[in-house]
Amino acid sequence: MNTNAKVRKKIRNVNLYIPNVNYCILKGFKILSFLPIKLKMSKGEKNQQYIAIKSMFLSGSVKRMKDIETLYPTGVSKGIKINHSRYIQKLHNPEEFKFKHINDLAKLIDIDIQLILDVIKKDLNSRSEIVKRKIN
Repeated sequence: MNTNAKVRKKIRNVNLYIPNVNYCILKGFKILSFLPIKLKMSKGEKNQQYIAIKSMFLSGSVKRMKDIETLYPTGVSKGIKINHSRYIQKLHNPEEFKFKHINDLAKLIDIDIQLILDVIKKDLNSRSEIVKRKIN
């Protein structure tokens, strides 16, 4: 059994791919990075991540959409299938959310879509009041 086969056999047990450094250097390959194999989370573990966001919506402590920005932003953006930076941008400008994204967010955190829509509506109303005050 050659060295690479030994490394691969051992790697299967720890769920990581670590290239054989000596073999790569001898053959003239560059090692760009170590690539971990994706470990899938169970549905129960995924749902546990979003309990904090769900409880914030249910308790009414979310006044603006950007209040949830710090709670699992990468996981939420992947869950609703948009880019992370676009997700953050949409939290700051909730009028940019598509209905599909709002619906996906409600399903992801397991709440009624109306709670999210109410928060967005209040956020937009407060912004329009601020603009009216500045004009007057």
